[in-house]
Amino acid sequence: MVADYDRRIEVAVETKHPTRYAGLVEKRVVEMLRDFGWDRAGTPARVMSFSYTALQRVERLTPEVPLVQLIDHAGYWPMLRRAIGKDWSVGPGIDELREHPKLGTRLARSGHDIHVWTVNTEADLELCLDLGVKVVITDRPKEILRLLDARG
Repeated sequence: MVADYDRRIEVAVETKHPTRYAGLVEKRVVEMLRDFGWDRAGTPARVMSFSYTALQRVERLTPEVPLVQLIDHAGYWPMLRRAIGKDWSVGPGIDELREHPKLGTRLARSGHDIHVWTVNTEADLELCLDLGVKVVITDRPKEILRLLDARG
């Protein structure tokens, strides 16, 4: 459906870990991306995971697909910032940004694009905009789009 739509729609594929299938998950995701021709630069797809290892696997199989290292604990960032790829994005949850204000500042200074989940309120959107967040993931797309349109 997305591939046949008359305008570009971006797809965020999240791998769930741990899994008993190890690298098979990433292999199948990359095969699917290849089937659609989405395994090269300009792809509308990005792969996200809390698993650094999973993202390394995807990068080895298809280095041009954008990757997002999801972060569910602010304390993980000092280690992850040294390990993740220079072109990877980082994806903290909005709860972590609210509870750890310095995390947002550190991420913004890191040079990595920031993708935040799950942004559902105007206050959360404002926080993201103040930090220069590139992507917000929401359960309320109509409301978030209305708020963004109102800002011009």
